Amino acid sequence: MKKLIVLMIVIGLFFYCYFLSREELMLVSNQYYYQTEGGPEEIVVLELLTYNIQRGIGLDGQLDLKRTASVIRESGADIVGLNEVDVGTGRSGFINQARYLAEALQMNYAYGPSIRHYVGSYGNTILSRYPIIDAENIMLPVLMGSEGENRSLLKARVELGKDRTINILLTHLSLNPEERREQIKWINQYLEELSEPYILMGDFNTEAREVLSYIQEDGRLVPLVADSKTYPAALPTKGIDLFFSDERVIVLEEYTIESSASDHLPLYLKISLLPG
Repeated sequence: MKKLIVLMIVIGLFFYCYFLSREELMLVSNQYYYQTEGGPEEIVVLELLTYNIQRGIGLDGQLDLKRTASVIRESGADIVGLNEVDVGTGRSGFINQARYLAEALQMNYAYGPSIRHYVGSYGNTILSRYPIIDAENIMLPVLMGSEGENRSLLKARVELGKDRTINILLTHLSLNPEERREQIKWINQYLEELSEPYILMGDFNTEAREVLSYIQEDGRLVPLVADSKTYPAALPTKGIDLFFSDERVIVLEEYTIESSASDHLPLYLKISLLPG
């Protein structure tokens, strides 16, 4: 009898987590309301962070989301892009990491999965001090026969205040060079449809020069960081965590943040968003 009860509890927990993960294919939460005082014709200053958090696993091999939250908090960023975020997976204790970090930092969030498991999912999260008007999660091209992970692009339209909005786009691209090329080309074409200013950030698994070589002269991508090495965190030699935008952005400051909270270093960027 006891074995039957235990079995029923396990089955119940499985279906609870499974349907929870189905409901969270796309999550947007707005609990906090903060806006700039500048109108459409004024310059707005934003602080950004892109960070592959490796599910909160640090260089010590320990999963510690409090440590991850502390790194983000100390950066002072207004808008944060996080890669490798687990929602409801067994390997991360069935925690909704996107919601946990948003609540710990008192920020709004959007989450979009790249990979679905039977229990939980794994993907990208945008955190924002500003309201998120809407969000979209788009699966990126996958080559026939590819054995790599599915990849996605998460877009959140953020309200800065007084008829001022910006598109925040976050991605984590393929390790396969040919597949990554197709993903970059697809994103470049997608950006052509956006009329509002945008920031594209994330883990590109390659450096900016390769990204630009794929789109050549028809690209809308302007790299916003120069030579900031973010991977591997213990001794960074690769600048694969990147920011791009268009000509409506001026870079004020950029640097990596020393941390052992992940296998990547977080990359901080401070910008001026020009009027119009």
